[in-house]
Amino acid sequence: MNRLPTWLVLAALALAAAACDGDKERPVSGALAPVLAPLDAKVRGLDKKLAELRKKTESGTAQAREEAQKKLQSLEAERDALKKKLEDAKAKSGSAAEAAKDGLSHALDELDRAADRVSDQLK
Repeated sequence: MNRLPTWLVLAALALAAAACDGDKERPVSGALAPVLAPLDAKVRGLDKKLAELRKKTESGTAQAREEAQKKLQSLEAERDALKKKLEDAKAKSGSAAEAAKDGLSHALDELDRAADRVSDQLK
């Protein structure tokens, strides 16, 4: 079984620490949008990139396709985990969401670079 990447574990720990910071403030409707909107945009961009990769995995030898599809499935699983963490951050208070933002942003950037590496391998 594959281990989770270190950056993903660190992002999860950052979210857990933010959740345990004792902040009981309730989020105001729409108040988190400016804080988390850039992350939503990164996720949408990543979704597009993974869709393009999905198309690329349909060509090549059977072995190359299988290897590329495994890598793509791993990237999609990581993307799904980050989407869940982003949704969790949206349910937190403003200060907890702000604290989680940097960890999520870094994790999304790393996942985006990983998708680029897979794309380069498929050329």
